[in-house]
Amino acid sequence: MKRLLAIVAAVGAFAAYVALPVAAQTASDSMASKDSLVLHVKAQVTKAAKRQPRDHVLIRFQDGSQITVRILQAGDKDFVLEESDNKQQRTIAYTELVATPKRMQPSSKQTATKVGQNAVYLVLLPLITIAGTFGAVD
Repeated sequence: MKRLLAIVAAVGAFAAYVALPVAAQTASDSMASKDSLVLHVKAQVTKAAKRQPRDHVLIRFQDGSQITVRILQAGDKDFVLEESDNKQQRTIAYTELVATPKRMQPSSKQTATKVGQNAVYLVLLPLITIAGTFGAVD
């Protein structure tokens, strides 16, 4: 019985010895991926602050909450935003976000885009059908 326990303990110690570098490697990989996410978020926030300062963006936090804001200013470690609801300014660190901000297109622009696409489909689809029927397109 003691011999069996000694073998189980030796196998367990060997397994822990083999798994330790793998666990350390995955921890360093997750830190590297988190750093790359932070750099990507920072680049997207900086671009949004410069290109479209009046547009609203959807920001998702690590705790699962999300808000629609305007980005006023981007810094090295954080950025300043203005909440859409109460026009209050807030400073948020890049590490608090779970993904890059998503630009929210106003509903009037969405409607205009869809109407334009539908108009193109209504004009081009019959023309393509007629051309295909009469052999204009080979």
